[in-house]
Amino acid sequence: MQVAQNLSALQAEWIMAIAAIVGLFVGMLSIFMTVGQLKFQVSTLWEFHVRRGTVEAVKIGWGTVNSPFHISATGFEAALPFLTKFLPFYAGLIKKNPKMPERELMLRFEAEFGDFIMEQICIPKGVSQGACLIAILAACEVGITETADAIKKELVTPVTKEKANGTP
Repeated sequence: MQVAQNLSALQAEWIMAIAAIVGLFVGMLSIFMTVGQLKFQVSTLWEFHVRRGTVEAVKIGWGTVNSPFHISATGFEAALPFLTKFLPFYAGLIKKNPKMPERELMLRFEAEFGDFIMEQICIPKGVSQGACLIAILAACEVGITETADAIKKELVTPVTKEKANGTP
């Protein structure tokens, strides 16, 4: 009888342990599913916001939507006074990850300069849907491209002039 009671107690402990493991597994699965849903919702909301920012930028004449967004002279002028602040940050991000998605760049800019952008560009220009971030990134892209082209021209031009003069 004693052996049967001990065996029964051991079986009960195993059943409780298995039930706890199954409960833990179900709980973890639920957490993972919730995190996945939240990630999807945040991503969708961010995409929504970026599209509304693009619409705003087009409506105020800061650019055109030709997939991708093309900044206009007006949009570039809005960001121009601040490019000395933004270009080094942009260049650093691109250097670390040349294929960083535009959405990630926007998040990084918002995290680093959000208040500054709001106070110095968005409020004075009367925009609030994200056109500022879209214009800043487009202006930085133009700025980096123009700077790189100018550097290449400087590096190539002196060599070409020397060869034209016949000097080594």
